[in-house]
Amino acid sequence: TTDDSLTPIDVHGLSSGVSDIGAGQAHNCALTAGNIVRCWGWNGSGQLGDGTKTQSLVPVRARGVAGAVGLAVGDDHTCARTAGDIAMCWGENVVGELGDGNTAEKATAVRVHGLHSPVTVIDAGSSHTCVVTADHSARCWGNNVYGQIGNGTSTAQTSAVAVKGLRDVTAIAAGNNTSCALLANGHLKCWGSDEFGQLGDGRTQDSSRPVNVVGF
Repeated sequence: TTDDSLTPIDVHGLSSGVSDIGAGQAHNCALTAGNIVRCWGWNGSGQLGDGTKTQSLVPVRARGVAGAVGLAVGDDHTCARTAGDIAMCWGENVVGELGDGNTAEKATAVRVHGLHSPVTVIDAGSSHTCVVTADHSARCWGNNVYGQIGNGTSTAQTSAVAVKGLRDVTAIAAGNNTSCALLANGHLKCWGSDEFGQLGDGRTQDSSRPVNVVGF
């Protein structure tokens, strides 16, 4: 239905077997038994991945992605990490958030370009996406107006590029216009928009390169 609910209700057809879940601006996705991605909600940019741009009130299967083991859901795009440690994305692509080398939106999954090492962690921000790779480096792509890609520029990237100055990365988080990484030594570094101090470095100055979060 499209009726609001003040209490939790079951998602149709997903009563069991869900191992991961992500929420976007107006769509949601779940990783279900058999490593299948199913999405529901708004689909104006193809973010459900079923080959259409028609919204769905119940989960539909994302096409073109097999053996998914992790999810990352942005505002209007969706990404998955596969069992082969490949990153696949679909949906809106106006600023390159799918990472497939162009800015055409896709209603089925496409492979991210520029990843030269297997992907171990993936996370999606509003309109950019970041990963950790097997060599413990971080790479991002998509919107970069605030430097949230971390490559020292403010230019959108349609393929994955390395985040400058990061080594031994173990986890990554992509927010609205900010990204952060956890390093093996326990240090935190962030980059991108800092309007409200979200980089945690004691200032309110945007940074296109990682800065140290203070206080840890």
